[in-house]
Amino acid sequence: MSLSPFIADMYQLFAYGQKYFKGAGELFLIYPEHTGFTAPLPLFEFDDDLKLWVVPFELKEGVIVYNEYKPKWLRGATVTS
Repeated sequence: MSLSPFIADMYQLFAYGQKYFKGAGELFLIYPEHTGFTAPLPLFEFDDDLKLWVVPFELKEGVIVYNEYKPKWLRGATVTS
């Protein structure tokens, strides 16, 4: 996964988190799954209150790929295609 778009996306999501979540919440960045990106990245914490999840989306099955790094709002949710 190339870091250039990822870093630009991180900056943008940080700005969104500050503006729309008042600096406290969880953000979700979804990229298409590919051979170099098949599992979620470890949780990124901008600070104690603002966190970023970076996860792959499996295009063939139409599902978000996640593991133990499951955001609060997705815990207990049923994902269907």
